[in-house]
Amino acid sequence: RRVHGKTLLSFSAGMENGALAPFLEAAVHNPWLAWGIVPCVSIFCGFAVTGWFCEWLVTQPWAAKWLIVYLRDEERAQSIARTQEKVDYKTQRWSTLIHVGGPMNVIGCVINRYLLDAVIGAPATTMPSLVDFVWRFVALALVADFGLYWGHRIQHESEFLWRNCHSVHHRLQTPTAMSTAYIEDRDALLQSALPLILSALIVRPHPITWWAYGAFHLANNALNHSGIDALWLNVLALKILPFRVDNRHHDAHHRFSGFGPNAKN
Repeated sequence: RRVHGKTLLSFSAGMENGALAPFLEAAVHNPWLAWGIVPCVSIFCGFAVTGWFCEWLVTQPWAAKWLIVYLRDEERAQSIARTQEKVDYKTQRWSTLIHVGGPMNVIGCVINRYLLDAVIGAPATTMPSLVDFVWRFVALALVADFGLYWGHRIQHESEFLWRNCHSVHHRLQTPTAMSTAYIEDRDALLQSALPLILSALIVRPHPITWWAYGAFHLANNALNHSGIDALWLNVLALKILPFRVDNRHHDAHHRFSGFGPNAKN
């Protein structure tokens, strides 16, 4: 079994010696917990908390200044209502919950348990160092984003993939956070599952870094579809990193690029 490289500094002695220590010690050295169950739970929680927060935020009058609109007198709620006349909110939300917390997540749990354990193995320490955590977290974000971009773009360039897969998601001209995974199964595989797995195989993170990034990745997807664009949000979501774009870019993609080849990505 491969062993993750030793770290120099842990996040805090309290984490390693405190009440969470027994759980963390067991979790990071148990392949089912380290690479399977805990990442799947963190992915779901990261999405659910962010998704519901964004759904609440867009209804607050004081947050209107951050909402993306395209016409002078337009309100975001009106655009959402028009989209939900075509695809009702219950259908959007149910599809999202099934994709994020349903069979695909369970299948991913089993695959990752064996694949990541075989390639990355057990960590040498219960906690990663702060330096190790930060650089691998950022690397995961950049690698997974690169994979997501091409998993998305190929579905616009391929007439077959557009017609049979990605066009489903583009029924939503004005998306919301909870419609993020209103998506066809093969589309979810190309845009989400494969980029995530490949990023882990390339970056080889400590399990705790992987748990944190999984939650962040799905939270970021929810933000991308929230219709909210603000500097503080872009900073928190690391959209200030090279090659990453703000929420307005993806929202405009839904609004104006609902077609196959030559769409702006």
